[in-house]
Amino acid sequence: MPGSERPSLVPAVVAPVLPALPGFARVSAIPNCLAPHKRWTGRVPALISLERAVGAVCDLARVPRMLRGGGTLWLNGIKIPREFWGCLHLADGDELEFIIRPFGGGGFFNSLLKIVGAVVGIALSFVLGPEVLGIFSAPIASLLGLGVTVGMSLLANFIAPVRPPSLSSPSLDQRSASPTYNLNASSNSMSFGAPVRKVYGRHLVPLTRIVDDYTELIGADEYFYFLGVVGFGPLSMESMQLGDTALDLYQDVSIQICNGRPGDAVPDILPTVVYQTPLSIQLLTSDSVGNPLAPDAWWVTRSTEPGVDRIGFDVQAPQGLFGMDDNANRYPVSRGVEYRYRKKAGLTEPAGQWQGASQTVKAQTVSFPQAILPQYSYSYYVSYDEGYRSAVIPAVSFTATCYLYLDSYGTLCQAQFSAKNGTPYRDSNGWHGSAQVSNPSLPSTATLICTIVISAAAITSFELGEAAQEAGITVEQAGPLSLTFSEGSVSTVYSQITLSGYGASPDKAVRKGVSLSVPFSDTGYDIQWRPTGRDSNSSRTVDALYISAIRAADTTKKPYVGDIPLAMVGMRIKATNQIQNSLPLFTLIATAELPDWDKESQTWIERPTRSPAAAYLDVLRGRANFRPRPDAEIHFESIQAWSEWCAEYGYYFDAVYDTQTKVWDALADIAAAGRGSPCLIDGKWGVVWQRKQPGQPAGHVTVRNSRDFSSSRSYKDPIHGLRISFINEEQRYEQDELTVYAPGYSAENATLFEKIELFGTTNPAQAAIKGQWHLNEALLLIEQYSATMPLEYLRLRKGQKVRVVRPEVLYGIGTGAVKGWTLDDNGDMTSLTWDTELQLTPGERYGAVVRLIDGSEWTVAGTSEDGRTLMLEEPLAPPLSGRVDDDGNPILLIRRNDIVMVGTAGDVGRMCLVTGIRPGDNLTATVSFVDYIDELYENDDGPIPDYTPSITLPGTGPLRKAKTPRILSIRSDEWALAALPGGGSQPRIYLEWQFTDDSRSAQVQFRRHGAEDVAWQNAAALTVGGVSCYIDGVLEGFTVTDGVKQTNDISYDVRVRAVNSIGWSSDWAIVSGHVVIGRTTPPPAPDMVYLDGYTARIRLENRPLDVVGFEFLVAFDPTDSLDMALPVTHPYTSDAMFDLRPWAGNARRVFVRTVDELGLTSAPRDLLIDFGDILPENVVLEYSQKAEGWPGEIVSGAVGQLDRLYASDSTYIFPTDPQAYVFADEGRLPVFPTANGAPMSYSFRLDVPRSAAGARVLVQADLITGGMQSIEFRHYAIPYVFPDMPEAFVFPADAESLVFPVVVSGQWQAMPSDYVTPGGEWLDIRITFRPGEFPAIVDDIRAILDVKDQEAKVDSLLIPASGARLPIPAGVFRVITTVTYGMEAAEGLTAVHPLTLDKNGGQRDEAGYLLEGPLVVGIDRNDNYTAVRIDAVIKGY
Repeated sequence: MPGSERPSLVPAVVAPVLPALPGFARVSAIPNCLAPHKRWTGRVPALISLERAVGAVCDLARVPRMLRGGGTLWLNGIKIPREFWGCLHLADGDELEFIIRPFGGGGFFNSLLKIVGAVVGIALSFVLGPEVLGIFSAPIASLLGLGVTVGMSLLANFIAPVRPPSLSSPSLDQRSASPTYNLNASSNSMSFGAPVRKVYGRHLVPLTRIVDDYTELIGADEYFYFLGVVGFGPLSMESMQLGDTALDLYQDVSIQICNGRPGDAVPDILPTVVYQTPLSIQLLTSDSVGNPLAPDAWWVTRSTEPGVDRIGFDVQAPQGLFGMDDNANRYPVSRGVEYRYRKKAGLTEPAGQWQGASQTVKAQTVSFPQAILPQYSYSYYVSYDEGYRSAVIPAVSFTATCYLYLDSYGTLCQAQFSAKNGTPYRDSNGWHGSAQVSNPSLPSTATLICTIVISAAAITSFELGEAAQEAGITVEQAGPLSLTFSEGSVSTVYSQITLSGYGASPDKAVRKGVSLSVPFSDTGYDIQWRPTGRDSNSSRTVDALYISAIRAADTTKKPYVGDIPLAMVGMRIKATNQIQNSLPLFTLIATAELPDWDKESQTWIERPTRSPAAAYLDVLRGRANFRPRPDAEIHFESIQAWSEWCAEYGYYFDAVYDTQTKVWDALADIAAAGRGSPCLIDGKWGVVWQRKQPGQPAGHVTVRNSRDFSSSRSYKDPIHGLRISFINEEQRYEQDELTVYAPGYSAENATLFEKIELFGTTNPAQAAIKGQWHLNEALLLIEQYSATMPLEYLRLRKGQKVRVVRPEVLYGIGTGAVKGWTLDDNGDMTSLTWDTELQLTPGERYGAVVRLIDGSEWTVAGTSEDGRTLMLEEPLAPPLSGRVDDDGNPILLIRRNDIVMVGTAGDVGRMCLVTGIRPGDNLTATVSFVDYIDELYENDDGPIPDYTPSITLPGTGPLRKAKTPRILSIRSDEWALAALPGGGSQPRIYLEWQFTDDSRSAQVQFRRHGAEDVAWQNAAALTVGGVSCYIDGVLEGFTVTDGVKQTNDISYDVRVRAVNSIGWSSDWAIVSGHVVIGRTTPPPAPDMVYLDGYTARIRLENRPLDVVGFEFLVAFDPTDSLDMALPVTHPYTSDAMFDLRPWAGNARRVFVRTVDELGLTSAPRDLLIDFGDILPENVVLEYSQKAEGWPGEIVSGAVGQLDRLYASDSTYIFPTDPQAYVFADEGRLPVFPTANGAPMSYSFRLDVPRSAAGARVLVQADLITGGMQSIEFRHYAIPYVFPDMPEAFVFPADAESLVFPVVVSGQWQAMPSDYVTPGGEWLDIRITFRPGEFPAIVDDIRAILDVKDQEAKVDSLLIPASGARLPIPAGVFRVITTVTYGMEAAEGLTAVHPLTLDKNGGQRDEAGYLLEGPLVVGIDRNDNYTAVRIDAVIKGY
């Protein structure tokens, strides 16, 4: 609502204006506490007192006088007591919040002093609006409903309302999305982005996985790892189950629990995030038809997830490993699997080298054999006579090599030489032996650690292998034949694992897992496997091997790193012989640990609790609420009393929220579980609930303080029973149903049922009690009432008991106002008189209930003879206040005009229960209620509820003239424009008003101001209750010509009047002489201009309808201002983007302005761009102005030394030529000189030949000093010789006229950097230079005709020995500059390289484009021509 800035448009209603003072304070106020959703905002001057500011706000917000004088005031967030309002003053920038509450004194309004101002029972949607419970992100309908849902419409308006059933209809309810209430899932779900579960009370919970669970082989056993979230902590947890089996019955289970208390450690049983992919890949050595494969073809490859530093896999023989002998006896066999891995290739990085697992070589000393063959006896043949002789062959020393290596199993092995004695020989020195030495060879899977050379009995040399060196292993000689190695971790070439069948059960599945730590790879790893030997093709051998899983992990990632305490469970469980395929559903029972009201100590204690009050309070203040309520906004008294009541009668709330839910719906769920409903009490969040309320009522509903009384009654057949759907804790929280029956009915004869859902109730006995109570309520409370009450309704609260005396329902005989009474000599009252005649039977005994000044009741009994005076049965002391007046007389609580209610003795009216209060217009509200029946609460002996004092305001009759409405706003700027169907916009007037009574219809008219003889025109049809409209068919009050705005004396008179429900209209409220602004204000500047590659993009939020596009201007230097920029859109671009590639070059400044329909432009936004210099690629022609003697036109400069252009170093205002103009014809040149010289421009004409079609035109200036301000160009248009009209003459009639048309020049425009000429044209080019520290000096200006590189490819073309021309696309090349070849090897071809015989000699088309490519031939080793097969890349232009 506008404040003090609103123009005074209505002569009859003038807004009060505060005096102008320096600075302002911002004010946010609720003028009517009955409608807290209607807020007034505005400003008041600084330096005034708070009291005066409050008065000004009341004036500006038009608060009724009767409600002024009181309220609650906050200054900069601090509540200011009433007594300080007069002494504190506002400062500039202060923020004031004010809630106006009825406050006053004297006479009729004394009772207003006692109003607490509670706004109760109001629909709270405006308060909660976008708020949702906890991590819930959208204000959608609650999936959990309210505490009780029932199909009986007669129960729809009680304290704890009911809703349709949903547990049995998941397709119609969002609860089907709940992982808690939809337990049909076979596994624990993982839902990223889903809400975190919030548990209240005690409930079964399926855990939510937050990371992928995985398996791991430890020895021969498989283990399953799991980490799940239970919900927001803290929670107590018990009764864990997998499927239907208690977790305690499983073997080898490790559990880690985090209750979610602050400081609790997250379970580290899964210390990192693991990615596991199940596989079933058989390792084969033969193809599908049994043909053997080469060993290199045995490899099988799979890749891990990216971003990991640990990898692993599982190998299994699911059928076991065994062979069978001839007697069918099974015996175990062993099979091996080699594996290796490498870093996976990325977009820019190649794949790594294959390697096996890193193996640790421990520090050790290794001995090696000596290279000596020992002496031996040798028998040799001498002669026939001598026979054989024996000789001793001495020991033979030799040199040999040994290898130290790691095999594929990671075992450190030694490959030794072998030697044997050769044939001995004899010389003059005797016999000698010889040695035959075989040096060892390394297995293909070996990783070399060291090469050792041994001569005789000593190591002569040794060298570490590459892998050992990379591992940092060192070696020293420890002895003649021993070496000492240090420890190191070596990367092997291959690694190998062996699987062996079980001796006792060789057909039992064999499994083995491998886990490796590897360097972090953001691309992941490739892993390969192959069997180490060929599998047997014999039907007697079973040895099939499979890769069953591959896994990877990033050990730097933790499963949960949030700062919100969550309850979690981590588990490792042996899967072997216990779990098949996947983990069964993991559930447990959790109990919320919340602040709980302790009746004994009268404090809130955090402990496991099922109390609805604890859950209710947690929704308001807990971590799951993104906007928790501070304690100052919570009515703890009502919540604490409700907590004690729920504890006394055994009401619990056991439920789970794990889907998106509104705060209001959650509060309603919880409150309904304890017969309650959320509400505001004294402006704070509290709760009301249905219970027995002994004592006097909190208010009264009579003909004297209410109107529009109505009642509705259900005439449906009474139901026989109620079917109750609920979650049963005794059946492990499965859905269950029970039935309660009405009196006289049972399972045998009941046929008419309704169904309800008890959300939050899990105990069957409690469900039966609640169901019976709701059934009794449905059978007894069959009538509902409503009445319109004045301000007095403020003293009522939803759920309170009131006395109803209304003739429509025959509750009581009648109502009057106390007129007087009589006292006897003792001061006791003997009779009571009221102001109206009631139909009373003389002699009958009647009761009268008087509502006293403090709101309490005083009841008397007696008889009446005239229907106006009740003669009391016996004198009674009048009710006293306990105080005395100034004369010392006691003050009575009874007053004249107090309401008196009359009925039969002991039954005056009817007790009812308030079920709802809905504020309306004119300080009224509609109050709904039902009968209050004691029988419903026989077992409820709760405390008497608090009540607030009451007031009585007189009603007003409907037969009256409507009051003049108040015009709140009138506007006609761009905000009010209307879009036209064919594009464009038209002006409109927007009018907003406020009814000042209960009228709901209005009439709006308008006409041109000053045209009194013209009839008023009606605005468009208005809706009932509408308080605003648009007026079409109006003209703007301004005209815009060439960007200049002028008034046109067009304005309008606009008026509005109210029409009430009986058709009486009000006086007109009028606005006179309103000038329509429409499209005549400049449009808003773009909110943002930014680069997206080479494209400038524009963002303009709230774009007015009259905006047609955006104008781009380019300044050729980043320091230039807007007036030096040239437009490059003609006239604008309608898209919010513009390609800036044509304006590449040095750093430049781009200006962007919004353009509207009238051609008005906004203030500019600017953007600096620098796409780099434009360099010529293939220069076709180049024109130097310096070489041609500067033939163009020079302005403000001259040719000087070294044939350079020099700008004038001084400029005079008046020219030396008396015939010249004072002002330059170039509008962009300044009139007055600058201190460092004037801008200089140079213009020249460029004649582009037709053969240059398709070439770019580049203009480059060689500057000595100064800078380039702009480059412009213009085209020349040549009119046709022959006229368009066939009847026109070719030759002109005028002898002086020319036969051929004159060439006409176009407009100057900014020249882009990539202008492509069509050839055969004239261009005028103008360059403007600005001075720098010195006047501009230009060495040369060159116009370059340049063409871009073109490229064509030829693939796998066979060139014969005679040579051939390469094929090229048509219309691409005029000149071929280079040809690059690749030669393909082919059988029978002997060429060693191709040779280009001719590049540009092929045929051409009419435009000069080559039709044939270069002539090519192959050359052999003898430099002879031969055939060749080539690939070629052809470049040219």
